Amino acid sequence: MSNHHFFDSQLDPFKAQQLLHSLKIKPNKKLGQNFLVDKNIAAKLISVANLSKETDEILEVGPGLGCLTSLLVKNTKKVHAIELDKRLYRFLKDETSKNENLNLILGDVLKIEIPSHNKVVSNIPYTITGPLLSKLLFKSNAPEIYMIIEKALADRIMAQPNTEAFSRLSVSVKTFAKPTIIQKIQRKCFYPIPKIELTMIKLIPHGKIDEFFDLEENIKLFLNLLRGIFPYKNKDSVNALYLYLKKFEVSKADTLGLLKSSQKSKKIRAFDLNDFFMIAKEIESQGLLREN
Repeated sequence: MSNHHFFDSQLDPFKAQQLLHSLKIKPNKKLGQNFLVDKNIAAKLISVANLSKETDEILEVGPGLGCLTSLLVKNTKKVHAIELDKRLYRFLKDETSKNENLNLILGDVLKIEIPSHNKVVSNIPYTITGPLLSKLLFKSNAPEIYMIIEKALADRIMAQPNTEAFSRLSVSVKTFAKPTIIQKIQRKCFYPIPKIELTMIKLIPHGKIDEFFDLEENIKLFLNLLRGIFPYKNKDSVNALYLYLKKFEVSKADTLGLLKSSQKSKKIRAFDLNDFFMIAKEIESQGLLREN
């Protein structure tokens, strides 16, 4: 059905609507299908990512109508684009048949094995931001990530200790990478226009993370610790940690032993990043969560 004109042309909301109608696709809110239709924003994302045709292998999650994909293939060595929607996949397959450096994959990015890549450049489906970061960023040798996400999530990532927005997302992301807000994105750059505000962000992995995180089980322990104690972030550290650890039959005395005296009266929200890491290391070294 394609004459290869959509992929390389300047999309706009009206063209996107026409194209989706011709493909018999109604954007799915549950899948977070708000398609980027502004090539200037796509170009900005590519500029920030400082791409190289010689070395960069890119992962794009949710290529949609190909607004970003069409620029990625021109500026990189290889693009691995993962699309969940079969109809969009077929459309892109047809549109991009001449692009030899594009590896188009039909599948759920959270469930499949992802090809090797050194950068992620995406307007991601907003509904999967958290799980996607868990898969892509929370590991050693993580890629650089340049993406458009919900502004509320970006604000939580950037939040500092002792603020209301400070959360396990703030801690987990900053433990593995340095986040930087690039710019706010106008909602009219997408079709259909999303109800949420959006932000372009970059996450640059720390050059070296502690060898503690070389083991996948330690990363899981750390992330579970954050998930377990942040519901109690306004309690003092002993009680917050005890409320999480007691389900593992860890006593309050042992909980106290995990914390230095200077931390006992602190609320979890007042911790700095290193506090969470040190507690996770102490839990692991004492074997407190090991099954009997």
